[in-house]
Amino acid sequence: MNRSLGDLGNPELLAATHALIGRGRAVEAELLCHLGEVDARRLYLEEACASMFVYCVRVLHFSAAAAYARSPRASARETRQPPPHPHPCRPRVPADRRR
Repeated sequence: MNRSLGDLGNPELLAATHALIGRGRAVEAELLCHLGEVDARRLYLEEACASMFVYCVRVLHFSAAAAYARSPRASARETRQPPPHPHPCRPRVPADRRR
Protein backbone atom coordinates (compact mmCIF):
# COMPACT_ATOMS: atom_id res chain seq x y z
CA MET A 1 0.00 0.00 0.00
CA ASN A 2 1.55 3.27 -1.12
CA ARG A 3 -0.70 5.61 0.83
CA SER A 4 -0.48 6.29 4.53
CA LEU A 5 -3.31 4.84 6.61
CA GLY A 6 -4.08 8.36 7.78
CA ASP A 7 -4.76 9.36 4.17
CA LEU A 8 -7.48 6.74 3.75
CA GLY A 9 -11.10 7.67 4.13
CA ASN A 10 -13.21 5.61 6.54
CA PRO A 11 -14.82 3.41 3.83
CA GLU A 12 -11.40 2.78 2.25
CA LEU A 13 -9.84 1.89 5.59
CA LEU A 14 -12.65 -0.53 6.42
CA ALA A 15 -12.48 -2.13 2.97
CA ALA A 16 -8.70 -2.52 3.22
CA THR A 17 -9.04 -4.06 6.68
CA HIS A 18 -11.57 -6.62 5.43
CA ALA A 19 -9.32 -7.43 2.46
CA LEU A 20 -6.38 -8.03 4.82
CA ILE A 21 -8.48 -10.38 6.93
CA GLY A 22 -9.35 -12.37 3.80
CA ARG A 23 -5.72 -12.58 2.73
CA GLY A 24 -4.71 -13.59 6.24
CA ARG A 25 -7.21 -16.45 6.19
CA ALA A 26 -5.90 -17.64 2.84
CA VAL A 27 -2.31 -17.58 4.14
CA GLU A 28 -3.37 -19.42 7.31
CA ALA A 29 -5.10 -22.12 5.23
CA GLU A 30 -1.99 -22.56 3.09
CA LEU A 31 0.19 -22.71 6.21
CA LEU A 32 -2.02 -25.43 7.66
CA CYS A 33 -1.65 -27.42 4.44
CA HIS A 34 2.12 -27.14 4.64
CA LEU A 35 2.17 -28.10 8.32
CA GLY A 36 -0.02 -31.08 7.52
CA GLU A 37 2.42 -32.27 4.88
CA VAL A 38 5.41 -31.74 7.19
CA ASP A 39 3.54 -33.80 9.80
CA ALA A 40 2.55 -36.54 7.34
CA ARG A 41 6.17 -36.88 6.19
CA ARG A 42 7.41 -36.64 9.78
CA LEU A 43 9.98 -34.07 8.68
CA TYR A 44 10.11 -32.70 12.21
CA LEU A 45 12.27 -35.72 13.07
CA GLU A 46 14.98 -34.36 10.75
CA GLU A 47 15.09 -31.27 12.97
CA ALA A 48 15.58 -33.44 16.09
CA CYS A 49 12.03 -32.78 17.29
CA ALA A 50 10.02 -35.58 18.84
CA SER A 51 6.69 -34.23 17.63
CA MET A 52 5.07 -31.70 15.35
CA PHE A 53 4.21 -29.63 18.43
CA VAL A 54 7.87 -29.44 19.47
CA TYR A 55 8.86 -28.57 15.89
CA CYS A 56 6.34 -25.71 15.80
CA VAL A 57 7.59 -24.28 19.10
CA ARG A 58 11.35 -24.81 18.75
CA VAL A 59 11.91 -24.41 15.01
CA LEU A 60 9.02 -22.26 13.80
CA HIS A 61 8.93 -20.23 17.05
CA PHE A 62 5.17 -20.54 17.55
CA SER A 63 3.84 -19.97 21.03
CA ALA A 64 2.73 -23.18 22.73
CA ALA A 65 -0.91 -22.12 22.30
CA ALA A 66 -0.43 -21.43 18.56
CA ALA A 67 1.37 -24.75 18.05
CA TYR A 68 -1.38 -26.62 19.88
CA ALA A 69 -4.12 -24.87 17.89
CA ARG A 70 -2.47 -25.85 14.59
CA SER A 71 -1.88 -29.50 15.49
CA PRO A 72 -4.50 -31.81 13.94
CA ARG A 73 -3.75 -34.53 16.48
CA ALA A 74 -4.10 -32.13 19.43
CA SER A 75 -7.42 -30.86 18.09
CA ALA A 76 -8.63 -34.41 17.68
CA ARG A 77 -7.77 -35.21 21.32
CA GLU A 78 -9.56 -32.10 22.52
CA THR A 79 -12.78 -33.01 20.69
CA ARG A 80 -12.37 -36.76 21.19
CA GLN A 81 -12.61 -37.26 17.45
CA PRO A 82 -10.29 -39.41 15.34
CA PRO A 83 -7.46 -37.42 13.78
CA PRO A 84 -8.33 -35.98 10.39
CA HIS A 85 -6.67 -37.10 7.19
CA PRO A 86 -3.04 -36.05 7.58
CA HIS A 87 -3.23 -33.77 4.56
CA PRO A 88 -6.73 -32.66 3.56
CA CYS A 89 -5.40 -30.05 1.11
CA ARG A 90 -4.58 -32.37 -1.76
CA PRO A 91 -4.43 -36.08 -2.57
CA ARG A 92 -1.56 -38.01 -1.06
CA VAL A 93 1.52 -38.47 -3.25
CA PRO A 94 3.11 -41.91 -3.15
CA ALA A 95 6.41 -41.86 -1.26
CA ASP A 96 8.38 -42.89 -4.34
CA ARG A 97 7.21 -39.72 -6.17
CA ARG A 98 8.28 -37.31 -3.42
CA ARG A 99 11.57 -35.49 -3.59
